[in-house]
Amino acid sequence: MDLLRHGKPIWDIQKLDAQSYQKLYGAPKLDDVRFSTRTLIEGLIAHGILKPGDLPGLFQALKTHAPVPAFQDRILESLYKEEMIRNVQGVVRGESMIWPVLICVGKAAYLRRTPHSVLAHLVMIRAVLVTPTRILIGPPQQEPSNSVTRRYNDKLDGIIRVQFADEEDRLYVRARKGNMLS
Repeated sequence: MDLLRHGKPIWDIQKLDAQSYQKLYGAPKLDDVRFSTRTLIEGLIAHGILKPGDLPGLFQALKTHAPVPAFQDRILESLYKEEMIRNVQGVVRGESMIWPVLICVGKAAYLRRTPHSVLAHLVMIRAVLVTPTRILIGPPQQEPSNSVTRRYNDKLDGIIRVQFADEEDRLYVRARKGNMLS
């Protein structure tokens, strides 16, 4: 609440019953969602960019502005660059204000105009970050091609890069003295 503001406060306090709380913060039902879309949505929720209660609006906006599944995934990947999204439909359509830049064109319109460029020596690999307290699913990232990705080029959706880190995204490896098998 803004204590220095005169007049009506800008914050609203609501007491939620169990059903309202479940709708806003409960685990979403993603049984009928494609795997690639599901992992992107779960990652957006885990990173704190989306709230579970925003999913119905997100699905409606994606259905309206991006009927092709590959384009829906591209829009979801672009949302990883945002801070916490308060108006999902507005971001997809381009009506919301992201500090400090006003987004004049929606994600769908912008991504439709810009080609999705992937260099020949790079492949898109999904990334997962494992920390002591949680597992964060990230969007596909460009990785240099190697013998495994060339051999299984038709199954790239089944390959993930897993990184292990502490909560500050640092990886600590302690030197161990003696024989590990003894």
